[in-house]
Amino acid sequence: MIGSKYTEIARDAWTTVPGRGIRQTVDANGNPIKLTYINNGEVVFVKHFEYDASGNITLILCDTNDD
Repeated sequence: MIGSKYTEIARDAWTTVPGRGIRQTVDANGNPIKLTYINNGEVVFVKHFEYDASGNITLILCDTNDD
């Protein structure tokens, strides 16, 4: 963590630290639509995925909203 901000590298290695986990939510086709990053039971940040009609990812949005 640098200045209270998680770096991209830290996000890639998120689950190598005890107490951390990633909850995956998928759509009817099995595509991930949300990855919820958790630290000791609390949501830290969430990645939301949007797809086009062909099933290609068009947007990945990282925020603190778990909706």
